[in-house]
Amino acid sequence: MDSTLSNSDLQNEEFEAKVQELFTAHRTIERLNVNVEHLEQENEYLKNALAEEKNMLEEAKKNEGKSKNDELHRQMIAELRQALDESQESGEALREEKLRLEKRLQQVLENSVANTTLDTDLDTEEILALNSQVSMLQEEKTNLQAELLEMSMKFQRQAEEKIRLQHEISEKEEELECMENQFATQCDISERLREENQLLKSQLESEMGQVDVARKGNSLFSEVDDRRVAAESKVVQIHQQMKNLEEKLMQEQKENKRLKNQIAFLRQSLKKGFDEDTVKGLQEQLLQSKKTISDLTEKLGKLESSQKPHHVIEYPKPAGSSTDDKQYVTFLEGLIRSKTKEISEVKSQAHKSHLQTVRTDLHLTQANNELQLLRNEVLQLKQCNSHLAMTLQDLQHKYGESSSEVSSPSRRRQSSSSSSSNKTTAAFLPSPKHDRSSVKGQIVLKSSRDASAKGSLLGKENVRLRDLVNLTSIERSPDKHTKSKGVQLSQDVKVLTSDGDQSTEGLRQDGKAGKMKRVKGSKGGKFDSVTYETVPEDKPSECNQQ
Repeated sequence: MDSTLSNSDLQNEEFEAKVQELFTAHRTIERLNVNVEHLEQENEYLKNALAEEKNMLEEAKKNEGKSKNDELHRQMIAELRQALDESQESGEALREEKLRLEKRLQQVLENSVANTTLDTDLDTEEILALNSQVSMLQEEKTNLQAELLEMSMKFQRQAEEKIRLQHEISEKEEELECMENQFATQCDISERLREENQLLKSQLESEMGQVDVARKGNSLFSEVDDRRVAAESKVVQIHQQMKNLEEKLMQEQKENKRLKNQIAFLRQSLKKGFDEDTVKGLQEQLLQSKKTISDLTEKLGKLESSQKPHHVIEYPKPAGSSTDDKQYVTFLEGLIRSKTKEISEVKSQAHKSHLQTVRTDLHLTQANNELQLLRNEVLQLKQCNSHLAMTLQDLQHKYGESSSEVSSPSRRRQSSSSSSSNKTTAAFLPSPKHDRSSVKGQIVLKSSRDASAKGSLLGKENVRLRDLVNLTSIERSPDKHTKSKGVQLSQDVKVLTSDGDQSTEGLRQDGKAGKMKRVKGSKGGKFDSVTYETVPEDKPSECNQQ
């Protein structure tokens, strides 16, 4: 009898060790579930980051499409061309009038050649001076036209560069779409793994709920053997599932790291897609060209202002000239003066407006350059922030055990609600040490389907452990139902629910499965039935043998 009790003590100790291993296995499964949820949150965060990047690209496109610098330049070029056309028309009109006046003067001079030979020499010199001034003005006009052509070529080059940059941005957007598709596939894989995990948990629960046919009897020792075998098989299955889940988790972590590195590379390439050096070079060239245009316009204004005013040639009065001819000549001279004044006023106004537009354009380009620098700094700060977030997530994955233990109550509550629905049945038996004739009552734990709405998992486990300690301390006292000789099972069975509530139920000793229920606890109405194993009459049990 002593040997059987010592064997039962050893078996009970082994059983308690197996139960402890089951408890640790459940804790590791919960930790893996928390890690899977954390990976899902990371995937959502990366999706949000991709959406923000796409929004920023769309805003940049809209801003580029809405830029008004090109329209201002085109308007300025159109106004200058109109001014040139008007100046050409006025110049042609002046040339025609000049030719007509020259013909008139030639006629007058031919009449007065015989009298005034010296006056003709002076007239020819003045005509040559006027012709030289006209040729100088034509040269300046050709120079201005050449500068306008150069500016138009520069604008065309800048437009081509802008189109090329837009093509590069579209290519980067296609790459980002590919990355989004990869993220979607990764999310599908994680969802499938989660479903497989839930399926395995449901299979484990159904297998634990089934009745084992290989049980030996209804005695205490046979119950211990049966529960030990079931616990060992359960521990092996849980270890195998843990290994599979850890392998899948490692694969997902590697895939996430690869995708994070790819996203960081794409962000860097997107930031450098505009080729900052070329953009800065083009901006500097644009500023230099605008400065040269402003300098040339200022020089032109100074030259026009420094030129001597046009002196009206006063021809000597010929002897045979009439008063009508003199009046007509004076009228033509006044008309020429008024036209020249109008032309000079128009030129001065055009020059002032051109200078004003050039200055405003310079201010706008400087402001655009400063805005571009600020945007580059913001992008660099965002990149540093994302890099820090990635390193922090890597550290959290590296030291995941400490971070999972020190988690927020809401996350614990979520993990408890997700895992309590898949909680399996566990049985605890106390080890007899004081009285060898006392037999401990069976403690049956039956998982309820609606236990997910009652607190966190850690609180439930603490309540269970406290109830187990109280039960062992109570049951170590002498039992009223035991006798001095032999072994007899107790008529009342103490039962613990998954919520930690205590109740007692009656047991019928007729060798058949019984569903008698006698509730004595305050919260014993949560069980539907208590099922026991049926033992055939022809097969002797260990109690009958003893």
